[in-house]
Amino acid sequence: MPDRLKDAFTWTTAAGGLARAGRLSDALRLLKQSRGPQPEAWAAAVSGAQYRGAAAQALQIFREMLSRGGIARPAPHSFTSAAAAAADLSALSVGLQLLSHVMRRGLFSGNTLVANSLVSVFSKSGSLGDALRLFGLMRRRDVGSWNAIIGGLGCHGRGGEAITMFDRMRAAGFRPDWISFVGLLQGCSHCGRVDEGRRFFESMERDFGVRRRAEHYACMADLLARAGMLQEAAALAAALPADLAAASPRSLLVLRRASLRGCRGRSRRGELQADGGPAAQQRCCPEGRATGKGEVGCSWVQVRETVHLFAARDETHPQSPDIYAVLRLLNDAMTQH
Repeated sequence: MPDRLKDAFTWTTAAGGLARAGRLSDALRLLKQSRGPQPEAWAAAVSGAQYRGAAAQALQIFREMLSRGGIARPAPHSFTSAAAAAADLSALSVGLQLLSHVMRRGLFSGNTLVANSLVSVFSKSGSLGDALRLFGLMRRRDVGSWNAIIGGLGCHGRGGEAITMFDRMRAAGFRPDWISFVGLLQGCSHCGRVDEGRRFFESMERDFGVRRRAEHYACMADLLARAGMLQEAAALAAALPADLAAASPRSLLVLRRASLRGCRGRSRRGELQADGGPAAQQRCCPEGRATGKGEVGCSWVQVRETVHLFAARDETHPQSPDIYAVLRLLNDAMTQH
């Protein structure tokens, strides 16, 4: 296409489309060839990569964008997408860098979406004190602001505080949505609050007009399984409407695994009290990162500018043979001492 026909809209559409299609290297190569700063096109590429689930690559494109001196004013939603990618990786160090950029540009107080994304980064990274401080600094809030803090508290086992924040949100005049209830149910699950979890699950449609999704069934099944109520968890899994199962197969997988996890926990810890007694109360600390999305738990390490992700028994990394060889050597060395 002749350069005279390549306007900002064309660059943005092309870069975003390539990124959403998974052709991230092509999107980055296209952006490097663009004339002028093209902040919207860079933002579209960052957003497309994050939407695709390529969080590390989204941050790579974002860093490349900032390294180009010609982009004096990056589009605000590029920071939102970068923060969402950092939240996906629970990358606290990246969140701190983004916060510095956002504060320096005056975006925190002037853009609610950017502020929400930063609260989410710190919440998901386990830095809840910082998340709460940022939340308190916000001049304007929307439902997303409250969801970010409720979800952070919920997935890190602070169910009581998540419920308190939910009550504050309602008192402030905000109507909860389906994401609000995911955070609440996660908090109840991690802290064994069976009765409160049931109450929220039942009140969604009845009191708030929020239709239950597969994510809510998964959270509720997890809550029941952790409390030793395995038959009730299995019945809930069987009662999942077919349209929800088809719409969210990953959450359906989480729903089925919840009962299995409860069975394993029952065999490991002995008979669990079905009434949420002492055995349930001892599990108030989070046992892992739960997002309600069916995400596989993973670890990561950053080497220079590249983030490498690993899951249990993962052999997808191109250097897996070397990695496992080193691990075997380390294991042998530890068992000899």
